[in-house]
Amino acid sequence: MSAAGPDDGEDAVAVVAGIAAGRRAALARGLSWLERADPRAAELARAFAATGARPGHVIGVTGAPGAGKSTLIARLVDSPAYRDRSVAVLLLDPVSPISGGALLADRVRFGGTPRETLFVRSIPAPYDAERSLVQRVLVPALALLGAAGFDVVLVETVGAGQDPSPPVRVVDTLVLLVTPDAGDATQLRKRGVLELVDVLVLNRADAPRTAAARRDLATSLPVLSGRPVVETVASTGGGVTDLARLLVELEGRPDAARVHARRRPAAPSPARPAGVAAVDDPVAAVTAALDAVDPEVGAFITLCADDALRAARQHPGGRLAGVVLAVKDLVDVAGVRTTYGSARYADHVPGATAPVVAELCRSGAVMIGKTNLNEFAYGVTGLNPHFGPVLVPHDRARTAGGSSGGSAAAVAMGACDVGIGTDTSGSVRIPAACCGVWGFKCASSGRLAGVHPLAPTYDSLGYLTRGPEMLQRVLDIAELPDPATLRVATVGVDIEVPALPGEHWTIFREEAWRVHEAQLRSDPESLGADVRRKLAAPRGDLAAAVEAETRWRQRYAAAVAGLDVVVSPVMDGAAPLLTAAQSDYDNGELLVSDRLLRHTPVANALGWPALAFPSPTGPLQVMGRPGSEPALIAVAMATT
Repeated sequence: MSAAGPDDGEDAVAVVAGIAAGRRAALARGLSWLERADPRAAELARAFAATGARPGHVIGVTGAPGAGKSTLIARLVDSPAYRDRSVAVLLLDPVSPISGGALLADRVRFGGTPRETLFVRSIPAPYDAERSLVQRVLVPALALLGAAGFDVVLVETVGAGQDPSPPVRVVDTLVLLVTPDAGDATQLRKRGVLELVDVLVLNRADAPRTAAARRDLATSLPVLSGRPVVETVASTGGGVTDLARLLVELEGRPDAARVHARRRPAAPSPARPAGVAAVDDPVAAVTAALDAVDPEVGAFITLCADDALRAARQHPGGRLAGVVLAVKDLVDVAGVRTTYGSARYADHVPGATAPVVAELCRSGAVMIGKTNLNEFAYGVTGLNPHFGPVLVPHDRARTAGGSSGGSAAAVAMGACDVGIGTDTSGSVRIPAACCGVWGFKCASSGRLAGVHPLAPTYDSLGYLTRGPEMLQRVLDIAELPDPATLRVATVGVDIEVPALPGEHWTIFREEAWRVHEAQLRSDPESLGADVRRKLAAPRGDLAAAVEAETRWRQRYAAAVAGLDVVVSPVMDGAAPLLTAAQSDYDNGELLVSDRLLRHTPVANALGWPALAFPSPTGPLQVMGRPGSEPALIAVAMATT
């Protein structure tokens, strides 16, 4: 370990010994090192991580700013259930990247009668775009508190939107506070946060809008799947004793192992990196996937955590055993809320499962949830006015594109091995390029069973994966050709091809209009403003458009005659900035969409399969005639 620090004269050896002996001064010193990112803090964390030290029960308390988190925790630690136990309270205060000041600073609420069994610490934590507050502060702090012998640790964490990583990964029980006057229940249901909590607390239950909040929560009961809802008035202590009893009960409940397994990261097998399907242990694969879900990314509309764990315990066999699946919320799954990205269908539960999902699940895959999308898949910006944007997990100033952005983001952040998507103009390939994953568009085959249509002539299924091996497994392709034997050409380098005619969009708009005409006439306000504008656009002469596109297909086929694979860009530029996507929505423009759609619609107009993949020079796509799927994968692998 290191020698003495530059400012306090203490070394890590002495502090480790002091913490293990239960000396509070040593614990405070270690947390101070952690607070200011002193190198000795890392040495402490390593020393205690090796022992597996951890408090007996870690309770995360989170919610929007001003929800009453600190007041509630102060009441909890003074309740009969915790008054005689060894309790630590951590208040994680993110520091503003602009002013440098702490944002919460609620330690003053713990100014009551001190006791030796209570330890309270507020930690200002500087903003770091690369590492979350949980990674930088909470994980090592828990190692120190566990070594100090605390029975219970209550962690007040930042509210939604203040930090990119929630405490769900490391706490045993997650308590979420909502209040009647903020509309929290509805917003959290939209963002998929409710599926991750263990206890929901309706605080300030004496407020005038409490009855309305109860009604909102009643609509969330299917999402909560039986998890308890407790009403409190933290300012007076109302309901706190009941909440404390419940938390103690959860701590000792036999099925707590299930909750803890869902919270704590599963140790990856040496033979596979974390996030890759564990064929030999489907439960571990699903647990790791759930652990990787970050609600701030906005990838999921509905999570099916309990159902997924139940299915994984049945240890399904088959060629996809252990594969974790996420399904675009345009695709029906029986008994699971399927919204099509629309407020009109917010509570829609289909009675039958789309064949594409049923076949993968029969082959051993386990579905974890339904992913976010542009409303009715009519867009590529990754912005949904009803369920929020989908963000690139590693660059949250940008959207994941669309319309299958949720599936791409879920794959990119390790929340699934395979994302099912649909692609009518590039809706699988564009998000794949935005998120740095692989996106395969199947050959077009007419109307898709169990999938809400957009423009049936061009609608295609698709799959998103982190690499070609999983894609090959999903497509059940046993062998790939030698790329050296294939005839490959790059558009604009080796060959020139005719541009997609504008009449293509006449056909597209006509088909989309026919799908949505009834809703647009009867209930236009249920549609987002962007969808309403697109449906209201002039459509043109359909017969002439079909004839023009037919001639174009013939010219294109002649231009690529004799080739097995055609290579082209996926999109121009980077993933769209969230501010740009929002500006287009607000101003009725299509600047982002026009940029993203310059290359991908060609494959839809031809009906060909296409594959987007990351390459050293940026995202590319390969496409070929139906039946060329093995060749597409082979060429893409040779290019990366």
